[in-house]
Amino acid sequence: MLPRDIAERLVEQMQVVLATEQIRSVDYELQDHGVVQHFEARLVATGPDEATVREAAEKVRYRVAFYGSTPAYRPVFDLHGLSDLGVKLTEMSKQGAWSKMATEISDDVLELFVARATYEGLPEAIAKRYGGIVDTVSIDFSPGTSAATRRGVIEAVQKIPGTFKGFNGR
Repeated sequence: MLPRDIAERLVEQMQVVLATEQIRSVDYELQDHGVVQHFEARLVATGPDEATVREAAEKVRYRVAFYGSTPAYRPVFDLHGLSDLGVKLTEMSKQGAWSKMATEISDDVLELFVARATYEGLPEAIAKRYGGIVDTVSIDFSPGTSAATRRGVIEAVQKIPGTFKGFNGR
């Protein structure tokens, strides 16, 4: 269950999408036990090496659990045969069991939603996971990542072909 102000922002942006036929993005943050968590819809876990990728994936596991607990996202879980998991996560959120919810997200479930790879393999992982159907991704680079590495990764990701041409073929 989202806080009222965030839910209202999401509904407002959905109305804009319906009225303008333009894609909108809403990023938001929530506090969980004093720690601010940032959320967006396209999930990427990356880093310069496998250990960093694993660490990033664990952070994303919390996001997947949060999304799964939100009834508005239930149809996505239903589509993947995860209805029972979605219901369980919703109940856990109502009980305030936020820190335990991520443990319910198995590696197999995580793989359904996350593009996960080192910087070198990230463009291929994004292309495989999202199949050119998303217009943006958010990449959290590890602290200390050089500007050249960031630029190289971003340029490679930008080369992924996309199929989205606008609503109603526009």
